[in-house]
Amino acid sequence: FADDVEVHAAMLSWDEERLSTYFESGGKASAPPPPQRSLRVLSLHGGGGNRNVNAMQVSRLRRALGPPDVVHFDFLEGDHAWKSENIDPRLVQLFGPGPYWGWYGVENASGHGQNDRDAYVKAMMDPAVAFEYIGYEAALDRLERHISEHGPYDALVGFSQGAIMVTMLTAR
Repeated sequence: FADDVEVHAAMLSWDEERLSTYFESGGKASAPPPPQRSLRVLSLHGGGGNRNVNAMQVSRLRRALGPPDVVHFDFLEGDHAWKSENIDPRLVQLFGPGPYWGWYGVENASGHGQNDRDAYVKAMMDPAVAFEYIGYEAALDRLERHISEHGPYDALVGFSQGAIMVTMLTAR
């Protein structure tokens, strides 16, 4: 081995073959880059969804980004049970009886639209109707815990309530 070849800290992770090639060339051989881990993405469904719905929602993105050894998606479900009367019948037709989840509850003090989806959406657009978001703090705590225990993640993706969770998490 040449004693005039630069040695740096990154070389501690090199395997024997890579080290030999580097030193035998007098430090001139360009060593191949170390293997990269796959990109990790945590994906959060929207209100009234679940991991199966979410996997379908991101299926084109997954194909565009590459195979699982390049990009790995994890799907986390909320733990706020979605009321059966609020589950979109098309989801049940496509994905079965569930369960379906939200990240937090949403209620309005006026009572508008409690059992009528169209009236509920209309109430959401009315600035005079006040809404209360129930359990979002606990959901954020759970999300942080999941990331801490199962991360690191390179990206967070969310749909509807899931996107709101990502936004609130980044603002914490």
